[in-house]
Amino acid sequence: MENKIFYFSTTGKSFWAALALANELTNCDIIAIKDYDINKPIRAKKIGFVFPVFRGGLPNIVKHFLSELKIDGTPYIFSIYTYNNNNGITSLQIREKMISCETPINAIFPVKMKECGNHYSYSNIFGESEISKMLLRTQKKILKAAKIICSEQNYLKNDFALFTKRKYKKAAHYFRVKNKMAIC
Repeated sequence: MENKIFYFSTTGKSFWAALALANELTNCDIIAIKDYDINKPIRAKKIGFVFPVFRGGLPNIVKHFLSELKIDGTPYIFSIYTYNNNNGITSLQIREKMISCETPINAIFPVKMKECGNHYSYSNIFGESEISKMLLRTQKKILKAAKIICSEQNYLKNDFALFTKRKYKKAAHYFRVKNKMAIC
């Protein structure tokens, strides 16, 4: 295939985002990260990674996948990550992992999906029409990302512009030392 999206999802939100994105890209394969043979080099024009944020950073399976990544050629590489309340240092971790495998990343899109919820009871709280509105808002974010990806533009926003140096060090310490799940 011309384009490949690798996804990891536990509640289905990231899988939904991967499907929505694949519908906008032409000639696209969607592959579960857990099912891909990491020893096999990836060949595609565009390569994407879609996953949720776990405890303010990359899930362990995604960290391992990006660390072992083998890519043929110089494709356009992007990432979409879904998060609930806080995306933490996820963008920084993605950049670090891609630098470590000597592959530049062209675009990173954080997509807040708090309102879609991790809880199966959300339909009882909000009702079907409200959930449809929430998904429509999220789909608009995915469509915006798809336009940027299709035109192969660079899109690397500085997520840490609001952090002072002191706040960044404190956040990095928390996610690397205190939170064992988010260690790079």
